[in-house]
Amino acid sequence: MKKYILVTFTAALVLCARAQSTSIFAGGNVSGTNLNQLDYPVSVYLDAQGNLYECELYNSRIMPFPANSDSQTNGVIVAGGNGSGHNHNPLNLPTGVFVDASNNVFVVDEYNNRILKFPAGSNSTTNGIIVAAKNLDLPSAVVVTTSGDIYVADQSHNRILKFPSNSDSTTEGVIIAGGNGVGAGFNQFNVACGLFLDATGNMYVCDQYNSRVLKFPANSSSGTNGVVVAGGNGAGSAANQLYNPTGVFLDAGGNLYVADYYNARIQ
Repeated sequence: MKKYILVTFTAALVLCARAQSTSIFAGGNVSGTNLNQLDYPVSVYLDAQGNLYECELYNSRIMPFPANSDSQTNGVIVAGGNGSGHNHNPLNLPTGVFVDASNNVFVVDEYNNRILKFPAGSNSTTNGIIVAAKNLDLPSAVVVTTSGDIYVADQSHNRILKFPSNSDSTTEGVIIAGGNGVGAGFNQFNVACGLFLDATGNMYVCDQYNSRVLKFPANSSSGTNGVVVAGGNGAGSAANQLYNPTGVFLDAGGNLYVADYYNARIQ
């Protein structure tokens, strides 16, 4: 079976068969606001049915595209799309999206410093519910477990926070990695951004300006040291180096994929 990598460009999402050709999956029609146009897609989420949810920074919206989409396929707005704002149905430069098994859509509303949850079947008029906000500063990624726990990369505070399933805007998160100031120690980050949880609870974090990916065990805390699983050899373009990585994904075979931002490549 072929393995595919989804790559984001300024106005298109491109599906790449490993060591083979590429094809446009969504967008590719110049930057714009039409439903077959994108404007700076920054993250994606693929659900179990093959629907691809893309998060657009400059259009401040979330749109899913069905399996087998191409450049002519229209997306459907399920969150945002009302310009940048602070109420509960506009977004302000969102940077991340996650969809749970019930098709609830969780959005990292970065410049509003909050995580919003939109119910299944939502559209541009639907109000999101704040499920995490307290003491966040430019959050960058969100992951939700099957039990409903919400993991947030709190970028400017250089930490990963865990919120319970019933959290709201007043709920305090628990630090489960980092939170020890900016640094290169194994319990520190220098801009925590990309985030992934595997089936056993291990957590992978892109430590952007340290140009590495750290792995933390389940039930870690602010005192837990991560293990470098990619990069960590200074910023550079060699095969064992990263340069400001921003996204991370682990497939079912245990292969780790890293969006190596300044090297303009996926490793």
